[in-house]
Amino acid sequence: MNIILTGGFLGSGKTTFIRQLARFMVKQKGKNVVIIENEAGEVSIDDKLLSLDG
Repeated sequence: MNIILTGGFLGSGKTTFIRQLARFMVKQKGKNVVIIENEAGEVSIDDKLLSLDG
């Protein structure tokens, strides 16, 4: 099992990177992908974006 941790500043492209990496791993490599997010804020946005790809 491989684990990738992603962190960075607000607006740095973390969610975009994670979506693209997950899509690549599923479609090109045939891997199963699990994304666990820890979003600390009043408004939750990333869960909606990440769920767009299934």
